[in-house]
Amino acid sequence: MVRVGTSSNISNEILISGKVNFEDGKAVNLGIQRGYPVIMWIYNVSPFLSDYRLVMSDGAIMSEDDSFVFLIPEEKLGEGKFTAYIFYGIPKESMQNSMMTGKVEFFNKISEEEFEELEQKRMKEIVGVDDIKRLQLEKQRISDSISLQKMCFD
Repeated sequence: MVRVGTSSNISNEILISGKVNFEDGKAVNLGIQRGYPVIMWIYNVSPFLSDYRLVMSDGAIMSEDDSFVFLIPEEKLGEGKFTAYIFYGIPKESMQNSMMTGKVEFFNKISEEEFEELEQKRMKEIVGVDDIKRLQLEKQRISDSISLQKMCFD
């Protein structure tokens, strides 16, 4: 499982942690051995799918217990909703919504409710009601995609 939170009550850092599962010395569903880094790609989420953009990438070495930790200063990301994809080994864009990648969504400097209100306001200014419904359905489809959190990450 990939977890997200602040590292403490007074911290201005976002903490993303998890663990890569291994079976018989190989990463579950990947078949690669220990020794590769864990790579994280963070995207800024927009109501418009074409505005989904990479805002940060980072790498980490796993601990002896196969766990990893990423600490991100809040100000590095700015305000909004974000999706982090966690890869073990060599990351590939085609693997983002597969069972071989960990995925976690989080909000920074804004609540989920505030984000949804802003999203609706922006969408009404630019597109019609039918387009809004289509975008919401597409967003739900992406959100429901298979995540590796239950398979390769603990």
